[in-house]
Amino acid sequence: MLRAREIIRTSHADVVLTNFNKESWQFGVAGRSLKIPVVARHGFTLWSKKLRHKLLAQKVITKLIVNAASIRDSYQELGCAPKDITIIPNGVNTVVQRSGKLRRQLGITESDLLIVAAGRLESQKRFDRVLNCAAQLKQSHSFKLAIFGVGPDENALREQVKQLDLGQHVAFCGFDPELSSLISDADLFLLTSDEEGTPNVVLEAMIAGVPVLGFNVGSMNTILNGELSEFLIEAGNDAAFQTKFHLPDYTPRNFANVARQIPRPCTSRFQF
Repeated sequence: MLRAREIIRTSHADVVLTNFNKESWQFGVAGRSLKIPVVARHGFTLWSKKLRHKLLAQKVITKLIVNAASIRDSYQELGCAPKDITIIPNGVNTVVQRSGKLRRQLGITESDLLIVAAGRLESQKRFDRVLNCAAQLKQSHSFKLAIFGVGPDENALREQVKQLDLGQHVAFCGFDPELSSLISDADLFLLTSDEEGTPNVVLEAMIAGVPVLGFNVGSMNTILNGELSEFLIEAGNDAAFQTKFHLPDYTPRNFANVARQIPRPCTSRFQF
């Protein structure tokens, strides 16, 4: 903390910006001791009802920036004053799409149904739900599910693929920094998380014209609204998600019809 205080003092900082709890403690306490405002930015819920988190919220942080109303509401319960919390949604740029590249990498044709899910492979993201959906879909459709990301749950997810006999249908693609330029090949993007802020990958999919089916978590209700609200499922309602996912008219042609509704509103609200 002494080192943090020295960095702030010698840099003549006007404000301290932190992102995670450890640095919020170190630089936050140091900043307050120098009477410099401390701003924390959270893209997902980092604080709980633990005493140390309440102290951060009430005594250390001057202002808080979050990207979803759900995070704001959670933090208000910890004692953060509404006037001290600002919501700034994430944004994305339009990326030139390399159409056909992802399908070639996966060895599938334009007529094959391609479903994409992406994110860190951890429990919060609930990729097990994605695989359960795929297990049901294989009874009636020819498809490929491409999962992008790495994380601690990868081995467990690969084992689930074996147990569900999905080896021919699922591809683990790892982390790909070029995903935003490949995603237009997808017919559908799935978001099955228990918690989110404003998921960038959803915005990237939509700005590329890819329909998204997701749970109502974080800022998803500000993304999938209006004509797209039919693709927004009550948080945690796996049965409703499965029902929506397995509608008989979910074909590449019908996805293309839905896709025409997407880019303009997404661009107007979330593009930098």
